[in-house]
Amino acid sequence: MNKFQISCIDNDCVSLFQPFWGEHGLSFLVEMDEQGILFDTGTSGEIVSHNLQVLNKDLSRVTHIVLSHGHYDHTGGLEWALSNTNHPKVVADPAAFVPKFSRRNNQEKNTGIRLTEEDVRKKADLILTTEPMRITEGVTASGRVPRLNNFETTPDTMLVKNESGELVKDEFIDDLSLFLETENGLVVLLGCCHAGLVNTLAYAQ
Repeated sequence: MNKFQISCIDNDCVSLFQPFWGEHGLSFLVEMDEQGILFDTGTSGEIVSHNLQVLNKDLSRVTHIVLSHGHYDHTGGLEWALSNTNHPKVVADPAAFVPKFSRRNNQEKNTGIRLTEEDVRKKADLILTTEPMRITEGVTASGRVPRLNNFETTPDTMLVKNESGELVKDEFIDDLSLFLETENGLVVLLGCCHAGLVNTLAYAQ
């Protein structure tokens, strides 16, 4: 049965008196015997790089970078990650690259991916899919998660630009998770899980 080591590389919080750095962001390194998968890239390459050094790890075995969705705090370190891997496959939903914003006090803030699809394709094999995708043995990217209930909703303050250029409520259709088949059963690795935890776990089952 598959065995994985999952390391949190970037997170909002770090313990006191530890050498790790924290920021508003998220990144996990999933390692198998001869392969690694980077799930999200945090907000900055600086934090990811530092924490990898503390853990005595690097991205040399990373073959895939999977983006849970298109917000800056999960993709801000993507440029650094692409520069420190060997032309990996980048897996994301097509809607991940749609311009995204947040609105507070009638002010819009850009919250989307800083790189364009063209930027990513220069350094990676970009795979945009809405369907579940087998990354490697025992690892599947969920693809789009069906919304099966009416109680897991998205906030009105999060916006996306539609095809007409208008800002509308972001339903986070680009949200995906990783499903890991382990000796102890199915493990679901989440980003923000904007699709809803109940929806995602039901889909994983």
